[in-house]
Amino acid sequence: MSVTSEQGDKPKLPSGYLQPRGNPFWGLQFVAEFLNAITPTTTRSAWRAFLRQYIEALEAEGRTLAFGPLIDRPDDRVRRYKARVTLREAKEVRQLIAPYLRYLCFDREHISTTELPFTALVVRLNQRFREGHWVLERLGPDRPKRGIAVLRIRKSDGSIERYAASFRPPLGDILTFRESVDAILSRALLSGDLVRLKLCRQCAMYFVAAKDLKRDFCSDLCKNVHFPSSPRVQEWRKTTRALMIERAMAGHTRGESYEEIKDKTDLPAKILRKLGVMPSSE
Repeated sequence: MSVTSEQGDKPKLPSGYLQPRGNPFWGLQFVAEFLNAITPTTTRSAWRAFLRQYIEALEAEGRTLAFGPLIDRPDDRVRRYKARVTLREAKEVRQLIAPYLRYLCFDREHISTTELPFTALVVRLNQRFREGHWVLERLGPDRPKRGIAVLRIRKSDGSIERYAASFRPPLGDILTFRESVDAILSRALLSGDLVRLKLCRQCAMYFVAAKDLKRDFCSDLCKNVHFPSSPRVQEWRKTTRALMIERAMAGHTRGESYEEIKDKTDLPAKILRKLGVMPSSE
């Protein structure tokens, strides 16, 4: 399969798509986008579009991570890439790595199980990296030893469980696409960042909670759909917004500055601009 990379404006990538520069979670975000993009019904054109966005996102940041188990380095004379992974192989990899994250489905669907959250992944890593040994243990209430990556799982009932993964196995050369995914997940397991990979409670899409570990939804839209506001709450918000607008207009009449009005009302700049409080040039 050949994928053409066109020069031009930076593509509009899906929400949460990997942005390598200054983003320590780009690997996890790639895994999340891969799991979301590849389904049993994914077409070849959709797979090519995913690869094209992956290549252009990395090229825009001047990185060479696009070349390796997933993409062949192109000829300098022809802006054309060759995918090392076919759609069929991608679906097979997706089917293999999805069980590693089944603990997310268990929690979302409130399925009771005695299986530790990361057991399936640890078993796979022990098979892949036979020279090393992976250990996963549940932490008690005591303070863990210094230097141990602690993974905290916040369940839907509000309880928090802590686990620790130890010992870094020799990764060796990454030759296949599945091995590269294993390497991403293994580093995230050791650093403790794997807990940032979550499953949206509303749409069941994978996402990375880069800023807030308590985040349970991939977007505000899913959050609002999951927790719809009651008519009473909607009326309260409407009344409060009208009151803040009256205060903003009164402050503007008294000659108060934009910053003062903004602090008192906490209204968005878009509304203040419509009210004439904020100059359109700001």
